Amino acid sequence: MDISSSIQKKNGLASAQTMTYRSKMVLIVQYVFQKKDTAYGFDELLAKHTEEIINSYDLQIMGKEIYITEQVNNLLFQNDTKR
Repeated sequence: MDISSSIQKKNGLASAQTMTYRSKMVLIVQYVFQKKDTAYGFDELLAKHTEEIINSYDLQIMGKEIYITEQVNNLLFQNDTKR
């Protein structure tokens, strides 16, 4: 689901709760792990998931480290009711 359709879906749910979508922020998060020879279960973890899921992450193995990068979409909603 792309960010645009995600916002539309969330805004529909939010409006039912008297909230309005205000803004979004996209963050790029990168995790660094030790290479496969010390990352217990790495191959099994990859085997459990479809190629589509694995490809949704930026997975790189460089030297002795595994880099996993993902995009995180943060959406801000504001409550429209006065307290």
